Amino acid sequence: MKYSITFDDVSIAMYVTDRRGRILEGNPELLRLLGVDINGVRGRRMADFLICDDSALVDSLTVGFGGQGS
Repeated sequence: MKYSITFDDVSIAMYVTDRRGRILEGNPELLRLLGVDINGVRGRRMADFLICDDSALVDSLTVGFGGQGS
């Protein structure tokens, strides 16, 4: 991954998605916050981890950050 040093060392949760919003990679902070290993997030959408009645709203938050809209 091109920015792996920054991605791995920051203290905020970060993830990379494909065009469909499926998580490809998550940094250590994301995995710690969600309480899973990388296999627990790969292929899932962030909306799968959030409690929200409006999954379209959650998906829209990903647009522009490598998700569905990119």
